[in-house]
Amino acid sequence: MKLIATSTLARIQEKYGEIPWRVATSDNFGILRDAIDELLDSGIDTLLIAPSVPIYSHHEEFNGSFRHAFEDIEAWEKAHGRKIKVILAPQLGDFPVLRQAYLNMLRDRLDTLPRGTDIDVKVAVSVHGMPWDFVPQEAWLKLAPPYRDAMLKDAAALLDSYDFCRRQVVLAQDHFADPINNPNGTYLSTNKTFKDGIRDKFDYVINLPIDYRDWSLPYTREFLEGGTRIVYNGLPVGRYNAPIVAAHFQAIDSVLARR
Repeated sequence: MKLIATSTLARIQEKYGEIPWRVATSDNFGILRDAIDELLDSGIDTLLIAPSVPIYSHHEEFNGSFRHAFEDIEAWEKAHGRKIKVILAPQLGDFPVLRQAYLNMLRDRLDTLPRGTDIDVKVAVSVHGMPWDFVPQEAWLKLAPPYRDAMLKDAAALLDSYDFCRRQVVLAQDHFADPINNPNGTYLSTNKTFKDGIRDKFDYVINLPIDYRDWSLPYTREFLEGGTRIVYNGLPVGRYNAPIVAAHFQAIDSVLARR
């Protein structure tokens, strides 16, 4: 995430000149507080908070990083007798370029598969997941569709461009799609997606997770079971993260351009 932020801000400063910035995580309150104090102490009057995440949620941002940032800013304002204007950048998922990161990875993976009309391929587009039935007011549920649903359509269109026999794209979630947290069976688990693919005798089931971490190379794994090859296709890092940087730049630029 630091690499993404550094690359993004380099582009921002090419366009707007020198701008003070910090990378922080609300997982460590001290790091977040120090970063905010340093920026506010530098004399700024406007603070733009721009997480490099696809979809905002109450769990992570509105009750997490944003909330803690607001608390730190209010404490600083009280101590210094000066008000700060705070702007929240739009989420990265609102910018279509972000989807290209995963599509590039999927295309490169599909290019390695045998060609021909006797090959069956299934793609699982997966999200982290939450126990949505217990948190129906979660912001993620309303903010996800522009990115999540478009990602599904893009993946299906890409898969259709290959001459495979059976082609299927499904939405799954990695966590909480279990009988306890998903009592109505509303959400499909990634694990069941794999098992369904094996049961239905697909040749390949490819998992396309729509979240990311900053590793130097995509973390991929392959498993062979019952004639079906399960492929965890990893996350868009290294040469694949350019669209993430582009989306992060566009999110920040969409605010700065209005000055």
